[in-house]
Amino acid sequence: DRLFVGDIALFPVLERLDNEGFLKAKIDRFVFNRVKSVNNEPFKDPKTGGRLTFHPAQLDLQEMKVIVKDLHSRYLAGMHKVFLDADMVGSSNQRFFQRYVTALRLAGSNAINLSKSKGIALTQLDSTASAHVGKSTLEPLRRNVQDLVEGLESSPSFSKAGAVVDPSSSSSS
Repeated sequence: DRLFVGDIALFPVLERLDNEGFLKAKIDRFVFNRVKSVNNEPFKDPKTGGRLTFHPAQLDLQEMKVIVKDLHSRYLAGMHKVFLDADMVGSSNQRFFQRYVTALRLAGSNAINLSKSKGIALTQLDSTASAHVGKSTLEPLRRNVQDLVEGLESSPSFSKAGAVVDPSSSSSS
């Protein structure tokens, strides 16, 4: 709700920044977090063509679609100017979903608590660190995060923005 309500809502703030010439970054992805996973098989939505690295629970998927429908309507109502690659996406809801929407699976409380107590990122945890968090829990989380990172890096705007830096090509003065 905080994304959409009042003066601090996402789009009014972005629009104000853009109108005043202060907007330097644009929306690249909406990452839905804490999405329950039904299984670890990749998912492709037949209506939107959207892809996720795991099959989300039906209720979570429906909630995502409601939010994305609202985001797309705002995009069509003039907010496309605050999205990266809007010229390539056009007005298609299907292309909008495919380009801007992704999700992170819900991590179990044992994994989260172990991560916090050890001070180690979830993707760096070793299943031997605890008998309570096994490889079958950690591997899908790692794959999900890796796929998100690869998706961001493969974005047409990622290399245009100069986000990929080759350390061997930097010169020292």
